[in-house]
Amino acid sequence: MNLELIQKSGTPHKHGNKLAMLVLVLAVFLCLAFLKAGGSGKTYTFFSAQGAGSSLAASEPVAISIPSLDINAAVAPLGLNKDGSIQVPSKDNQVGWYKYGAAPGQPGAAVLVGHLDSAYGKAVFYNLGKLKIGQEIQVAIAGGSVAVFKVDSLEQAPQNNFPTAKVYGKIAYPGIRLITCSGVYNKKEKHYSNNLIVYGSLVEIRAPKY
Repeated sequence: MNLELIQKSGTPHKHGNKLAMLVLVLAVFLCLAFLKAGGSGKTYTFFSAQGAGSSLAASEPVAISIPSLDINAAVAPLGLNKDGSIQVPSKDNQVGWYKYGAAPGQPGAAVLVGHLDSAYGKAVFYNLGKLKIGQEIQVAIAGGSVAVFKVDSLEQAPQNNFPTAKVYGKIAYPGIRLITCSGVYNKKEKHYSNNLIVYGSLVEIRAPKY
């Protein structure tokens, strides 16, 4: 899945423009990813100590855990390529965070993307479609806090009719979107027909455990 970003006007959100002015079109290569699978060698622990507050200060996510799917993966920031397309995770078992959007736990939609599969087999978000409403998504933030989201809904969207405003548009609460490929794989065009989008909202901030 190639996450092409077509900008109608201005520059990315990082430079002060509203994210809603960006039109992001999800297309092909994220699910192909002829990348060699490999781990980061790091283990991340997600703890249950209660923290205070309803949102987090801006800080980069470093890991994601989805207990119901046994997913525990490193998160890396993603920027833009020279052609305006969004970068994709460099490893099959890694999740990418769109760094020009909201950080997880901040008001706004934090967008994280991951591969469905590759030439080597299943990738990090292969089972994402098995998530159920109400289940947890945990995102570890640099500094030790953990933003805990609940799944609100799942959506299958054709890649040629991606719900840009719904996914990337401005929201007043801390939300999260997880995106991967889905649908039918076209061997000739080398991409999937759809995208799977998981929508979630923040329910808890867990404090660092020192």
